[in-house]
Amino acid sequence: LLAGDIGSVPQKELPYLRPDVLLVPHHGSGTSDLNWLRATVGDEAVISVGINTYGHPSPEVVDALVGTAVRTTREHGDVVIDLG
Repeated sequence: LLAGDIGSVPQKELPYLRPDVLLVPHHGSGTSDLNWLRATVGDEAVISVGINTYGHPSPEVVDALVGTAVRTTREHGDVVIDLG
């Protein structure tokens, strides 16, 4: 699921999904609805983020992903997901 920059208000309007992989919205910023995030994340999550002064990814968002394999582009560089 490529969630783009969707924020907490529209997230509440979406059904809970369980994609195999979730691209965490808005670089893991604190604008996510944590309940939606917990209910939507599957086995893997990717956070597209570089060095920044915004505090991305938010510690609360990372905590909501406990139990999920999380990879960030800052730590891992290009993230490749085998869909085969």
